[in-house]
Amino acid sequence: MSSVPTNRNAGDPPVRRSATALRQRPGLAQVVIDSTTIIYDARAQRSHQLNASAGLVWSMLSEGRSLESIQAELAGRFPADIQDVQSDTESVVGDLMDADLVVTDGELRDGTDLPAGSLLSHESQPHETGSHVSQQHEAGSPASQPHDSGPHKTNSHVREVQRSVADTSREADLAATIEGRSGAVVDDVSRTPCFDALGFTFDVTGPAEVIAQLDTSLRTIESPLPAMHHYTIDDYQPAQGQLDTVGSSDSGEGGTGEGGRDAVADQAEAPPPAEPAAELVQVRLDDLDPMPASRSDVASTVLRHANQRACTDNSVALLMHASAISTPDGVVAFSGSMNAGKSTLVAGLLRRGHTYVTDEAVAIDLDDLSVAAYPKPIGIDTGSYDLFPELAGSANPHSTDRWWVSPLDIGAGAAVTNTSTHPLRAIVFVSFAGDGSDHSEKLDPPDAVLEMTSNLFNLAEHGQAGLDAMARIATTLPVYRLTHTGLDPAIEWIETTFTR
Repeated sequence: MSSVPTNRNAGDPPVRRSATALRQRPGLAQVVIDSTTIIYDARAQRSHQLNASAGLVWSMLSEGRSLESIQAELAGRFPADIQDVQSDTESVVGDLMDADLVVTDGELRDGTDLPAGSLLSHESQPHETGSHVSQQHEAGSPASQPHDSGPHKTNSHVREVQRSVADTSREADLAATIEGRSGAVVDDVSRTPCFDALGFTFDVTGPAEVIAQLDTSLRTIESPLPAMHHYTIDDYQPAQGQLDTVGSSDSGEGGTGEGGRDAVADQAEAPPPAEPAAELVQVRLDDLDPMPASRSDVASTVLRHANQRACTDNSVALLMHASAISTPDGVVAFSGSMNAGKSTLVAGLLRRGHTYVTDEAVAIDLDDLSVAAYPKPIGIDTGSYDLFPELAGSANPHSTDRWWVSPLDIGAGAAVTNTSTHPLRAIVFVSFAGDGSDHSEKLDPPDAVLEMTSNLFNLAEHGQAGLDAMARIATTLPVYRLTHTGLDPAIEWIETTFTR
């Protein structure tokens, strides 16, 4: 067994040398791609990559084994000095224990003895495996009905949902509810049609001017389904004794969920700035506590919160933090960290005539890897305003921190039909280099899986099934890393790679 560099230092305490059995901690998801083992720890929201030597030791820990028995077996397999074998094996096991991936039988506690993830193998093109024992990545943790799997394209608006007499009656009831909450008479109240955000169906009732703007912004995700959730917007009424100026406040219900759900933060509802109470409104979802919002930013509050719920409520698909376009051969997704420019990139591609799928969450089916469309409004941050001066008049006026623009108002306005399904073609991890240089590379499958684990909203929920799906993507589809210096060179690379 060749020497394997590890993370342990000479002064670290030795691994237990008793006959106590060591084993893989139950509940870990794991997959082998070629000679590289990838482990996903949902409890810690971390992923680990083991090279071939460390992976061999790891596989021997699938059932209870003492350190001495592992060392003895490896010494018989490899023509190396017995002391080197013992030292290397102890270092590998020590690293695995330091990462909380290996436990002793005595350390297993009630409630943790769950079946360990199956160790599945995936073959891919030959690639070079790194020499490290364990590479750790922070891993992400953000229902649509399937249609036929072929690509879909439409330039038309989503069908309009007509309001019936019953709808009008319900609006009156909701107006009365708002009046009861706020103590003010609301004369001009309107309600949106139902919208479907990855299975989170909702409508909004509030001032007609705000509702009209939400109708325009959200028309690409209108749905004939009944709304299961209801937002209401009414005047903010401070409690007795409250100061006239109200500062920022948490939303109560709207916070991000566990682990990698924090990736939704860039689209989550932001607390309103301090301003007089008369300039604030309340946004309430169903019977939950109201969220104070700036009157000038109320549409953004609703859009952010609904998008957050779309990402945190969906437990069917694997949700990748990404924007995406549709090509004749399938969906190309653009993933990356917050502020990587995913929305700016997809808006630029849409302006060039490409077909829009989403700019927030790419919903991947665990079985056939198809993508369910979510053509929500595109959120363009203030730093990108200069790139799209023509969109200033199309942005929702009830949002001050970013432009929320319907994809139908960009370029030719081509967007796929909401909830339609499309085959996944490729994934590109994007980052902005600023004054650096443009660079692209195709990732080896193990590195591709590690990148994906860092950009998923709900991997912790899917565990082994989610990791297996990522391994299938990495071994059957191209995955790239693109570092770019601006919108134009990024678009040039994408069009050259996928559409020419």
